[in-house]
Amino acid sequence: MTWYIDAGPENDVILTSRIRLARNLDHYPFPHRMNKQQSKMAAEEITQAFYGPDKERKRNYLTVDLDAMSEEDQQALAEKRLTSSDLAQQGQNRRVIISRDESISIMINEEDHIRIQSMQPGLNLEDAYQAAAATALTLEGSLALAYSENYGFLTACPTNTGTGMRASVMAHLPGLMMSGRFKDLAESLSKMSFAVRGQYGEGVMPDGEKVPAYRTSAGVDPQSRTETFVAMKLSMDNWRWAGVPFYLRTGKRLPAQYTEIAIQFKRAPLVMFKDTAVEEIDPDMLVLRIQPNEGIQMSFGAKIPGPSMRVGTVNMDFSYADYFGNEPATGYETLIYDCMNGDATLFKHADTVEKGWEIVQSVMDVWSALPPRDFPNYAAGTWGPQAAGDLLKNDGRLWRRIHTPAVGKPD
Repeated sequence: MTWYIDAGPENDVILTSRIRLARNLDHYPFPHRMNKQQSKMAAEEITQAFYGPDKERKRNYLTVDLDAMSEEDQQALAEKRLTSSDLAQQGQNRRVIISRDESISIMINEEDHIRIQSMQPGLNLEDAYQAAAATALTLEGSLALAYSENYGFLTACPTNTGTGMRASVMAHLPGLMMSGRFKDLAESLSKMSFAVRGQYGEGVMPDGEKVPAYRTSAGVDPQSRTETFVAMKLSMDNWRWAGVPFYLRTGKRLPAQYTEIAIQFKRAPLVMFKDTAVEEIDPDMLVLRIQPNEGIQMSFGAKIPGPSMRVGTVNMDFSYADYFGNEPATGYETLIYDCMNGDATLFKHADTVEKGWEIVQSVMDVWSALPPRDFPNYAAGTWGPQAAGDLLKNDGRLWRRIHTPAVGKPD
């Protein structure tokens, strides 16, 4: 690498700026759907379109065939940020065109047919974009790209559709701390409301038990910042789960102890019952109950008998205890038994555990840098702080209504 030698703007805090542009050919499937012959032909077309008859460009750029490289060399390119980890790990007929100063790289047959990457030192997104855009124009002049008048450039990941652009900077955290900007960054991240924390105060449980605030419990610091509640919104950055939010919440001193997974299906884009009293149909839902009442519930809409068009929600419910007539074993009992028999089916893989902690640790790092100002922020016996409800409300959604055995009322 030579592009980073020059000191860029704000280089005491921002190490690098990066622009990525995604483009696809209109006459081939996306890379994950191409066969070997198609990926080879696409790679040849893109390579020829970029170089053309320009001898100067051939001197200033180098084409690398990743399929012919060792895993170690491929990983080295990914670590230098010249390619992505995805391109280094999978695919066929994978290539990358790299400028001699390594400021520009063109990944071929990655998530998209073409992934242009431009790097600049410091906070310099403008120059990074101009270099990436110039490269894109070179290719657009010779290639038939997948483009829609309504949606823009079509990409494998729907969230990239449109400009196909991603912009990012690499920040130097000690530099942020020394310059006094880390607090501003942490506050900005917290306002994005991807994670909500809470600590319970005094309240009354559904059975009438009066519960003191967490900070007044024995052995707890009266100014404790320990969280007793968390709600998070997560997403997966791949084509299969693009646009599907994952909402999680857990906490102490909630109205009841439930563990369940609720899968809400998307509403159909068109309402089948036009010109009727049915204006809206609730989305179908599949609920996997882990505890205390193990089972599965499927909820969907059905027409209510009668001359008028009315739709009601129908619940199809499977209860473990009703069908098998015995109490299921506790989780620990099952795991210990499986361990004794060498059955690893129910155990988490180490990679899954580590990835989970990566997500949690990133949130904890921000929270540790920005102490809570409103603890306690929810009463014992309730479903958490108001901000947890706002987390979904901002997306036009609500938390699933849970009925507690004691009071039989929704949250």
